[in-house]
Amino acid sequence: MKYLVVVFLALGALWGGSAQAQIVGPAVVQPDASLIVNGRRLVLADIEIMPAGRTCDTKILPAFCGAPAAIALRTKIVHFVSCRLRVDLSDRAAAACRHGALYPEAGEDLGAFLIAEGWATATPTASPLYHTMQTIARSHGRGAWGVRLDQLINPPLQ
Repeated sequence: MKYLVVVFLALGALWGGSAQAQIVGPAVVQPDASLIVNGRRLVLADIEIMPAGRTCDTKILPAFCGAPAAIALRTKIVHFVSCRLRVDLSDRAAAACRHGALYPEAGEDLGAFLIAEGWATATPTASPLYHTMQTIARSHGRGAWGVRLDQLINPPLQ
């Protein structure tokens, strides 16, 4: 039996199944839309948060203020998140995260969620799916795509 455990662990290491490649746990959303999971600061990979100002969610006390993307994440994430690390830096790590799942393949992709809601854009190296979702969100005027700066400064006459 000990032999089987050693073989299993060795095969897992050979296939890149290291414990650091995946982080699973409850997530705390930060005002900049990054996540703290098991003490690690994670930013969602392949997206850029849209600079849409700062807003506050007062439905839950204490009030949470931050980027609209952070508000959206805070309302979306209810249970554990599962994150697969892509780039690991000393102060933060870029990760593909899913909520409501203990496994990386299950649950909803949080980066895709933010793009679909119009609170993030796809990076140039992101998947074609992310770019398609961004085009759809923009054409439907979702999130930050829905408010144009010139409309705020010079509202249309009625």
